[in-house]
Amino acid sequence: MVQLQLIEKTKFIARSDENVSAVFMYGSFTKNEGDQYSDIEFYIFIKEKEKFFPERWVNQIHPVALYFTNEYGTKVAIFENMIRGEFHFLSIDEVEIIKTWEGMVEFSDFDKMNLIDKDGLLSKTLSEIKIKSPERLTGNNILWLSQSLLNVLLTTGNLIRRNEAAHAHQSLSNGDRYWLWLIR
Repeated sequence: MVQLQLIEKTKFIARSDENVSAVFMYGSFTKNEGDQYSDIEFYIFIKEKEKFFPERWVNQIHPVALYFTNEYGTKVAIFENMIRGEFHFLSIDEVEIIKTWEGMVEFSDFDKMNLIDKDGLLSKTLSEIKIKSPERLTGNNILWLSQSLLNVLLTTGNLIRRNEAAHAHQSLSNGDRYWLWLIR
């Protein structure tokens, strides 16, 4: 599979680059769910960001047809083979950001997620995470999801009453995640 080749190439480049301290992969390939339509997704932790050029680095993996920063601040590469990659480039001093996700995201398999760890800081951070999967069936989580969905529906209803159809449509689409999470 092409994505697996790109993942291996990313690991090779990271191992060879003295400025890369650690690589953390997330997404479907860490959960054994990756297929020919899946993206590749990484956090790349850098020792000296001022000496690092993200687009040039990503182009070593495979030629890039399109490279941009999305609405969340993530660097996105659309490779010439039409595989999509997400890249978060952070200073190694920011590695503890991973701990802030505890209880919010699923940490499927640390061995598959921790691709490169030259200085041991990524492994240390991961060892401090207690919960691998969020507890989705707690009363607090279900209440939060229900309240969040109600908030979106109320906002959408008000936009409809104002005859702001396009804005209402966009607002309602924000509720999709809450519907999905409640169904799960």
